[in-house]
Amino acid sequence: FALFGMPPLIPTGIAMCFELAAYGTVAALLYRALPRKKPFIWLALLGAMVAGRVIWGFARLALFGLTGSPFGWSAFLSGAVLGALPGIALQLVFIPLLVLALQKFTVAARS
Repeated sequence: FALFGMPPLIPTGIAMCFELAAYGTVAALLYRALPRKKPFIWLALLGAMVAGRVIWGFARLALFGLTGSPFGWSAFLSGAVLGALPGIALQLVFIPLLVLALQKFTVAARS
């Protein structure tokens, strides 16, 4: 936002801050709690995605309530699911690959 003015700080930027904080927190908690096996990487990622989008929806709802604009179920679905499908697909492909590569690098570095 500071460099390009995008996304608009209110309500999008603030809601994204809450969303990203939820992604990091939930992903870290699930990754630590679940076994270190490949299927659980996707489970932690999906859990973080769902939690982040729910938090985003609550943040947008609160911010739209402050600005007087309506925010309903259709706005949530279009913003959190339909508009995000390309990003969801990219995350489901590349983040597990990155985690697996980092796990191998960490094991190799310890040896």
